[in-house]
Amino acid sequence: MQSRYATIELELLAVVWALSKCKFYLIGLQHFDLIADYRPLVPILNHYSLDAIKNPRLQRLKEKILAFVFTAAWRAGKKLCISDALSRSPVSSPTPEDEMLSTEAGFSVSNIVTLQAVQSLASTQASVSPPDSDLALEELRTVTRDDLSYIQLLESVRTGFPRDRFDLHNALRPYWKIREDLYADGDLVLYGARVVVPAALHRRVLARLHNTHRPSSPADFFSTAGKHFLVVADRLSGWPVVVICGSDTTSAATIRHFWHLFRDLAVPSNGHAEAAVKAVKHLILKVAPSGNIDCEAFDKGLLELRNTPTHSGRSPAQILYGHPLRSCVPAHAKAFAKEWQTRAESCDRRAATRAQDTKARNDDRARPLQPLEIGALVRVQDPTTTRWDKVGIVMGVGRSRDYKVRMPSGCVWWRNRRFLQPVPPPAASPLTEDESPTPHEDPSHSAPRRSERLRTKKSAQDKDYEREGGREM
Repeated sequence: MQSRYATIELELLAVVWALSKCKFYLIGLQHFDLIADYRPLVPILNHYSLDAIKNPRLQRLKEKILAFVFTAAWRAGKKLCISDALSRSPVSSPTPEDEMLSTEAGFSVSNIVTLQAVQSLASTQASVSPPDSDLALEELRTVTRDDLSYIQLLESVRTGFPRDRFDLHNALRPYWKIREDLYADGDLVLYGARVVVPAALHRRVLARLHNTHRPSSPADFFSTAGKHFLVVADRLSGWPVVVICGSDTTSAATIRHFWHLFRDLAVPSNGHAEAAVKAVKHLILKVAPSGNIDCEAFDKGLLELRNTPTHSGRSPAQILYGHPLRSCVPAHAKAFAKEWQTRAESCDRRAATRAQDTKARNDDRARPLQPLEIGALVRVQDPTTTRWDKVGIVMGVGRSRDYKVRMPSGCVWWRNRRFLQPVPPPAASPLTEDESPTPHEDPSHSAPRRSERLRTKKSAQDKDYEREGGREM
């Protein structure tokens, strides 16, 4: 019987009791979630180390659950109906009505559990694509059955990685840092929504990925291999479209092609047309040097071009359709689920926020450098030793905070402002009141300056001379 326990101590004691009861199911898991209805307990379980806990009782209780790997989360007590109902102790013997209700409730719960199990099994079978639905995934499954390293990785994902990464096989050590994000789906290992490709298919998948390069955007007209093409890219998504113009390259025919494209993709801007033309030209020269784009290689390349993420992190297909396109590159069915697209957008927002925070912190410490004037004497930093051991004179000013500096040897260098430091002019030593010349005296013929001690000594010598009968004043 525990007495004189604080509320937080009782809550942590309940957690220790629950984990000890379920330890045979939890002790081998790489991670699980612990839901509590007492919010102050969450930071103690997630963030506090033993030396940071000042309460000895809390310290001893947390020490008992160090073997479990979990993340605590808070949930309101009114939303924990099942756990609250199971944790209440009866205060009296059950009546016949209670036993009847308990029997009916047992049948209802059994039916619900059976129904959920059937639905879960059906969804699991639906998530595993049949062989004829995706030949690329079926090829992956076939290769994984003969790949020993992949079989070992799959077994480690299912049963758990060892505590020390040096206990792993050398082929599995690259997966150590992402072991918490790997999970198994049948014969495949997934990392988020992406499929882990076995080593035997690395070259083939890379070849499919390299069918093209990263796209850009809008519209231009070009010729290659004696044939004329019109390339248009959507302004919003960067979706590239290639039109064969044939031999009719008159203004009327070109305008007609443009109006048909503008009807579907809107009027493009003229900012990124050259980049889109360059990407499509490279694709045509790579897969169809004869200019005949009516081939499977060009279609695959254009598909990958539309499916390749841009600098924003999303591909033109994701922007236009809301999800990536199924291409020749192996992709799991979960990669096309809406939840992964939402997570990708959330990741993009977090990345943009981090970039803004980094820029703000850098701007707090940064300061603008004062511009230099022509003729100013400056010190120049040596690019190798980083010492400011060279001196030059500013002879010209560039456009991007760069300056033309003439060195004593006659060489002229272009240097950025951050590699130049102005040399301050020598400061003139100020004159004291006694040392400053009188207005009627010529400073060039003034008497030599003497210290106060010498003037006092000279005055004392003059007085002694007069006292001894010297010259009169």
